Amino acid sequence: KCDSKIIRISLKPEKITVNPEVFKVIKAADTIFIGPGDLFTTILPNFLIKEIMDAVKESKCMKVYICNLMTRRYELDDFLVSKHIEKINEYVKGDIIDYVVANAGEIPDEVLIKYRRLKYTDVKLDEEEIKRMGVGLIKKRFLKIDENSYIRHDPYKFGKALIKLISI
Repeated sequence: KCDSKIIRISLKPEKITVNPEVFKVIKAADTIFIGPGDLFTTILPNFLIKEIMDAVKESKCMKVYICNLMTRRYELDDFLVSKHIEKINEYVKGDIIDYVVANAGEIPDEVLIKYRRLKYTDVKLDEEEIKRMGVGLIKKRFLKIDENSYIRHDPYKFGKALIKLISI
């Protein structure tokens, strides 16, 4: 971190040995789901392993990015779904996302206040930019607020949307 901006992510040691079964699974996949999770701590580290990044890029299957409902405020300058896609594409050095699954529902202010104290903000859906990028969009009010006021993906709506998508 430098001035609240992440400059570079690197992997140490740089050369990692990957279980060969990983490549068999990627090669045989009909769909690769990327996410959900924090962009810099969960999603992008997978692509720091060059062999995995290359296997995902070379795969002919559908690649679906499942955008988190919330994002850490320091991760990106703009809290837009398209910016998450751009950052993934930047790290893999190519446009790999075929579809994005994103929340279209509003988050109640009282819940957002709680998350803002934790340095999180909601990811905003910018449909026109996503369409301009040539990425298919699956949008719905996917969020569910649990009994502790935490935001989660609604498993029923989410599962139904993913099943419908992979049935295309």
